[in-house]
Amino acid sequence: KGVIMKISEEIKFGSTLALFGANPDRFLAEGYKDTNTVEDRLKMISQVPEIKGVDFYRGWDINSENVEIIKELLDKYNLEPAAVTANISSMREFALGSVCSPNKSYRELAWQEIKDTIDQAAKINCKIVNLWFGQDGYDYCFQVDYMDSFRKLVKALREAADYNPDVTIAIEYKPKEPRKRLFMASAAVTL
Repeated sequence: KGVIMKISEEIKFGSTLALFGANPDRFLAEGYKDTNTVEDRLKMISQVPEIKGVDFYRGWDINSENVEIIKELLDKYNLEPAAVTANISSMREFALGSVCSPNKSYRELAWQEIKDTIDQAAKINCKIVNLWFGQDGYDYCFQVDYMDSFRKLVKALREAADYNPDVTIAIEYKPKEPRKRLFMASAAVTL
């Protein structure tokens, strides 16, 4: 009574490439392990049973100089791109926001980063781009114009969704950090 299925046939498992790297954090900026190459990390992932998908972080793992090499390495190690995350949270320019920044040139830089991420994802046949607005929020009440910031956020999401219809935009939410309060703080707000 019912259908019995093998988990490996129905569920796809993936990993972020960062887990196989040096693993730096705010407590140990140089990382807890030795630094290795993207190819080293892809090779390690390929040796983990059941993992076939890889999540890349643009700028750190994939960029305009190595996108073709990444595509070749994915084929070499029989892996698939699961997602590419846009680097709109870890650049100094985005300290007060990326797409919601009060500085127009920084908003434009964030939009360029999103477009470059979508373009590079498409080049490696990745169907998902992840956007995490980790700097788009505030640290104290009335620090930002909330309505203006939300309008800028919605505008950026619309533009990202329309930019390449073959690439799905995923939105990662988190209540806080690095800002005390993020605009995309929960599933309800994100929806």
